[in-house]
Amino acid sequence: MLVTLLLQGLTLGPLTTRLGVGGEEDDRVEVAELRARAAGAALDYVRALTGPASTEEVRRAATLQYEGYLQAQRAMHDARQLEVEDGDPAQELERLLRKASNAERQLVLDERRRGQVSAAAADEVLRDVESRALRDFG
Repeated sequence: MLVTLLLQGLTLGPLTTRLGVGGEEDDRVEVAELRARAAGAALDYVRALTGPASTEEVRRAATLQYEGYLQAQRAMHDARQLEVEDGDPAQELERLLRKASNAERQLVLDERRRGQVSAAAADEVLRDVESRALRDFG
């Protein structure tokens, strides 16, 4: 029974895409909702953690990491859902975030070029910027 359900679950996404029933927007919504649930589960775990497994400072840092991520995702979702008479808030948000990512990249590249940071440090930060851009823009 479990194998049958698992097999159906794994094939449902490709099947709906092939049939044209689901769309790219459905996928984006599903991904966003799953990210939020996963981060929420991690936050619940961190908040429930007690004892010598970690210090209060470590738990606080982890809590802030996940709370910040969830707040940012909610704010971006809300901004994308705004209804305005002229313009598209989702496109405006994407444009702004792309320009901000470009500013990040430019600073990192400039500092690497001037020798203010190592190539390894610059490459790692650039990977972070690209990873976030891929996540935010699909």
